Amino acid sequence: MATVNEELARFLCSKRQFSIENKRVKHGAFLPHKGATSVFMVVGLAISEMWDIGQAHVVEASGRTLHGCALIMMEHVRECGLELDPDNVPPRHASIVGWPSSKGEQKLRAMDLAARATLRLPFPLLASES
Repeated sequence: MATVNEELARFLCSKRQFSIENKRVKHGAFLPHKGATSVFMVVGLAISEMWDIGQAHVVEASGRTLHGCALIMMEHVRECGLELDPDNVPPRHASIVGWPSSKGEQKLRAMDLAARATLRLPFPLLASES
């Protein structure tokens, strides 16, 4: 079970999901697909281990390009009125669920999550990040 201190990684497969210039995650990164937003629980992992998860379960599994990741704390997900459903398929995987049915409300919550998220880019990996 995830705790409020759990750090979550939302892997970003589109350059439209973030702004390098503004160093921020855009709300589209968190919008749900079929009622859920896929994340990985990465608390306790080195930054290189987090990228390994993205490589194995995003790039190799789907053929998509990994452009970055949005890091967000579980407590922020809950503060937005959403919940985490850990399924561990693949390992450490979970879904952000509890999204309202209204597209407008989904956008507002996604904007709130994006404002609280930290953008991480895979390259260059700085020694201070590991």
